Amino acid sequence: MREAEPGLSASDDLLQLDTPELASMLACVGVSALVEAMCALGRPFQSLPDLLCSADFRARLGAMTVLEELVGRSRPVAFELVSPILARYSTQPPTVRGDLAYVLGLTGGEEARKGLSEALACENDPEVREALDEALSELGTGG
Repeated sequence: MREAEPGLSASDDLLQLDTPELASMLACVGVSALVEAMCALGRPFQSLPDLLCSADFRARLGAMTVLEELVGRSRPVAFELVSPILARYSTQPPTVRGDLAYVLGLTGGEEARKGLSEALACENDPEVREALDEALSELGTGG
């Protein structure tokens, strides 16, 4: 991935990018530029939760990297993504559910802990259960 291009201006319109546009922007300007824009605006991209659920592993990995950096730069902005991620969680295939468990564990907070605990209670896939356990351990509330 290239270095972020200087001059990506943060505007409310930028936050409204749809999922393919956000994936394209991520490929063009890089993780740091997107995180900087969200931090400057104090809100996350509305389509980031959808990108976190992408069937395209490279797109999903890029979105996960964005969220990892966002947690380090502005946890309050990252917290805004917990509810939309949880809303998508149960409809995803196991590999995506495992990745979502990971990012929820990084994001933290009571809402993430509760959602992860509820997901663990009804999860049948052993690999996803392991990811949920690890995420809950990251939050200090091992399953």
